[in-house]
Amino acid sequence: MSATVAFQTAGHAEASARGPRIIDILPLPASPVSIFSNRLFLPGLLTALVACLLLYLHDNPPLYFRVIAGYIVLMIVTIFYQNSMLRNRLLSLVFAAAGVAAILWINQIFEIFIYVFVTLPGLTKPATLAFGERFTFFFVAAGLMEELIKAVPALVGLCIFLVASLLSRGRSADWLVQRFGVATPMQGLMMGIAAGGAFTLIETLELYVPDIQTATANDVARIIGEELIDTSAYPKIQESLAAVIDFAAQKTGLVSGFFLLLPRTLGALVCHMSYAGIFGYFIGLAGLYRGVWTVPLLIFGWLLAAAIHAAWNALSPSPTLQVMTGIMSFVIFFSYYFKALPKLPADRFASQQSA
Repeated sequence: MSATVAFQTAGHAEASARGPRIIDILPLPASPVSIFSNRLFLPGLLTALVACLLLYLHDNPPLYFRVIAGYIVLMIVTIFYQNSMLRNRLLSLVFAAAGVAAILWINQIFEIFIYVFVTLPGLTKPATLAFGERFTFFFVAAGLMEELIKAVPALVGLCIFLVASLLSRGRSADWLVQRFGVATPMQGLMMGIAAGGAFTLIETLELYVPDIQTATANDVARIIGEELIDTSAYPKIQESLAAVIDFAAQKTGLVSGFFLLLPRTLGALVCHMSYAGIFGYFIGLAGLYRGVWTVPLLIFGWLLAAAIHAAWNALSPSPTLQVMTGIMSFVIFFSYYFKALPKLPADRFASQQSA
């Protein structure tokens, strides 16, 4: 009998002689703190709440879509944050998401980006399917512009860290730097993921899903209307058919919107989250190697993220190549995420203390 089996047998014998404790029977944690500190508790609780909430939202499709999309994106961010070994950085993720939302929702700010990256260069989306022309357009209008928008919160965090380092002359950072400063690649990368998630939600829920719902509903109404016989002589029948057509069109639009919602939110991990995470990694790297390397690292990270973003958009006419680009995007992103992880237990402990 092995030592492990002998130990288990002895433990079972002791438990059998003692009998079950009240804590073993009632749904109470052994320690009030342990259940809340476990990494699975909050994601599990969120899943349970969302599942119950969706039961009451079947008559409110817009809110239903928002709950599902928000849940998917939030779970992706949670998975990477839980494994990042960062602590006390949740506020920075909220700041990154809120910063991107503010840029996109405040027209005066967003129009500045549109003017600099689209209007000023005189760019127009090419009608041709040639990869070179499409890549050039999307590299500037989508890659450079959107990656800069998503990077603004992390760049603010980098500035906070650099200014604090300059003023303190290397002394310990204050609360602001600990919560919002970007001093390591993982800090920048996680802020990029949160920013990319927010960008995906706003772009999907405010633009793509409503557009495809409206277009599908209009197409269905037109097709059904063209196939029906002329009922103008029968007002009551015409009124009833109009109501049926409107109902069918709206429901079909919801289905097409849902079919677009899932791949766009789940695909955030190979699109906006990956691009922003890559740039965020280099923003953190610029904080780690501050000095002469700061600007070159920022430029390289921006160009790399923009190039991958442009390749994804430019290859949309070829689904197979686009899928390959998405896989490549995630592999590149995850390679940087893996490099940003503390490798040794001592390093992980240090990152928890300083993050």
